[in-house]
Amino acid sequence: MTLPAARGPTPKMRYKSYDIPYEDIQTVETRREIYGRTVAPVLLQGARIVTKNGDKIPIGYVSEANVDPTFPYPEIARQIAERARLPLINRGNVWRSFRRKFLGFGGKSSDESDIVDDTQIASLNRGHKNFVGALICGLLVLLALGVVQDLSSDLPIGQTASAIVND
Repeated sequence: MTLPAARGPTPKMRYKSYDIPYEDIQTVETRREIYGRTVAPVLLQGARIVTKNGDKIPIGYVSEANVDPTFPYPEIARQIAERARLPLINRGNVWRSFRRKFLGFGGKSSDESDIVDDTQIASLNRGHKNFVGALICGLLVLLALGVVQDLSSDLPIGQTASAIVND
């Protein structure tokens, strides 16, 4: 198989080919990786192959909000696991660092402190919903202040002071 060789904003610029016999596959894994926090959380479903010699080969990542029908990586992982006659292992949810993964500042494998449970995900979604709601309310207040200022000025509605100065 030929897969993108890098991660980040342009992962599909370089490729690496692998020739992995099914009997050399130890496990096929999927997991949900969570990037960001309250302001802009991103949930990606990732899939990888772990070979018997310990190589970890990422198959790919897909956004849970917008699954790519061309490359449904979790489905590809499931099919590889079936062909290798292995169970597909779900490694759960983990926090990941955007800087480390996408900008290439060193990578560390996730440990037990990175594991995220469903209550934390629900809390993250609530926090994001509250943040977006507060942002919308703030923008509506600014819009209302602009309308009130426009209505209370001596200028005709829609006309700016620069248009009067130029006359």
